[in-house]
Amino acid sequence: MTRRKNQSQTTVNLNVLVVQVRRVLEPLTRGREVRWSVEQLPAVQGDPMLLLLWQALTELLVFLLEDTWEEPEPWIRIDAQVLFLVNLSSQQGMSALNL
Repeated sequence: MTRRKNQSQTTVNLNVLVVQVRRVLEPLTRGREVRWSVEQLPAVQGDPMLLLLWQALTELLVFLLEDTWEEPEPWIRIDAQVLFLVNLSSQQGMSALNL
């Protein structure tokens, strides 16, 4: 398998992404008192088309909103942990360190 050289890498601001997704999901929150707690999220490097962050975040939040439909005041908290990837050697590949 050959590794695709990705030249369309860009910085994706996860805070902006959450705001955009919440705006799209606004019809699901009309008439409800949804309490959002969004922590400061990191910016990540990647190809936005490959990351599929928009779709993943949208589907996750739709699930949460639908799952809490009966709750009088659902509280949805969005947070992130930073994961550092360290290349130990070309033979070993990538290892993750969660700090």
